[in-house]
Amino acid sequence: MPADNGRFGASGAVARPKVCANLEVLRPSERQWKPRLRQAAGTLGDICEQHRNEQKTFRKMKPKQICEKIKLKCPIKTLILQNQIIVKMTIQEFTHKFKEIKEKGFVPTMRKGPTGIGYTLETLLGINENNDAHPDIDGAELKAHRTKGNSLITLFTFNNKVWKMPPLEAVKKYGSLDKDGRQGLYYTMSLKPNSAGLFLDVQTTEISVRHISGELVATWQLQTLADRFMQKLPALLFVSTFTEERAGVEYFHYYRAQLMKGTSPELLADQFRAENILVDLRLHDKGTMARNHGTGFRTYEDKLPLLFHTIQDL
Repeated sequence: MPADNGRFGASGAVARPKVCANLEVLRPSERQWKPRLRQAAGTLGDICEQHRNEQKTFRKMKPKQICEKIKLKCPIKTLILQNQIIVKMTIQEFTHKFKEIKEKGFVPTMRKGPTGIGYTLETLLGINENNDAHPDIDGAELKAHRTKGNSLITLFTFNNKVWKMPPLEAVKKYGSLDKDGRQGLYYTMSLKPNSAGLFLDVQTTEISVRHISGELVATWQLQTLADRFMQKLPALLFVSTFTEERAGVEYFHYYRAQLMKGTSPELLADQFRAENILVDLRLHDKGTMARNHGTGFRTYEDKLPLLFHTIQDL
């Protein structure tokens, strides 16, 4: 194996430059990667051939810059991460492939259980199962939804500088015993006071957890929540799916794809008021401090379209 010098050899092949702890470009001679690459964007040999005339330029570049250049010039962008090749396709490529998938009608699941709907769709699209933090397609997260299902999903968690009283004090004052016998503050907040007297108050620029006595427990600025939401979900490819069971096997018909983008503090405020976004407090008494698992902001899958400004049918 040649040294990781990050340069092209005489044949024009990438000499396996290390880019960072988890990112590297593999040599075309490593045959085990060729089937995935051929399916995604041709072999790495083909990719290198495209850049044969740029060898001198590449020699002057850092390994990370080489990777960025290759990714940007490939017809289908690929990210080689932790020994996996994750395909990054464009919205146009997705639209073309989705039309073919839609015309197939019902297809059997390729994995048992609740994750089968997403895994089957990604497999039909020709992309690898994605467990990284990067959006799936052109900056949009891919989400397949069972039309008759209504699962809760976590949008994000956020706690930074929101507590207006010490969390441990809040737990001791308003908490209740959890299943492990610990004093905890595990509540899904509502506009109506719960058994502890806590409720969610929604104002023009902020939401807060308050007690019926008037005491303020925690406050989140809506602009901050909108920014956090867009950081986690800048755009969504929402695929609606009919499901049915045949001889104990689940079948999917992916019949509609919508591209959803953009939100705002005002829009989120409306959804908090409609209780389409739920606020979950999740902390307990750990003796000298409160153990906080992160306040969760959740919604039902079928409410996701309500959180975006624009919706485009593909």
